[in-house]
Amino acid sequence: MSNLIKPRIVSFLPAATEMVYALGLGDQLVGVTHECDFPSDAKAKPVVVRPSMALEKMSLREIDVAVAACIRSGGSLYRVDENLMLELKPDLILTQNLCQVCATSGNDLTSVLKLLQPAPEILWMTPHSLAEIFDNIREHDLAWIWNSSSSFNRFRGDSWMSDTCRACPRKELDFGGCRCQAFQLTGDANAIDPVCIYSSDHAMIETLRGSTPEALPIWRS
Repeated sequence: MSNLIKPRIVSFLPAATEMVYALGLGDQLVGVTHECDFPSDAKAKPVVVRPSMALEKMSLREIDVAVAACIRSGGSLYRVDENLMLELKPDLILTQNLCQVCATSGNDLTSVLKLLQPAPEILWMTPHSLAEIFDNIREHDLAWIWNSSSSFNRFRGDSWMSDTCRACPRKELDFGGCRCQAFQLTGDANAIDPVCIYSSDHAMIETLRGSTPEALPIWRS
């Protein structure tokens, strides 16, 4: 086993970064996103993905308008540092192609993949939920968990959504919002994400914002 070549891993997702460390592979992680802050060691890794907009200079309303405009125009909300990726030479990239807003999507990888030789393996993580994960990542490989486990398949598509979510014109942008967030805040992974203004629990978000209504959101996936 000691003679096996250890793959160089780049994570485009905070959740994937945490999984890498949970599997004891932190020493093989060579690149992360600006959002990867747990465990603390992740903050010392080279950052290969950053927002394409100066979010720190925008109000919440300005961010919402700018994000919607960017998506409508086919733009990207994130920038991948191609030069750094070439330097890091990853063997495996952990990413998603589920939501353009939440994290780096497949389109952002297109140009950099053309430059990387040999081409790295891509592990697409595309569930609709991080809630109710009963499958142990030490017993199954990541590809099986994301693609085959009942916990993730339960929230794919829109059949699981409430009538309110299924009728929403934004459902194909956020796919019902964050199931992990809904579960954490309401105790129900099927509930409407409280961040949504149509959620009966939206008031708790306003309460959490408290006296800092212009505080920047923390984008997680």
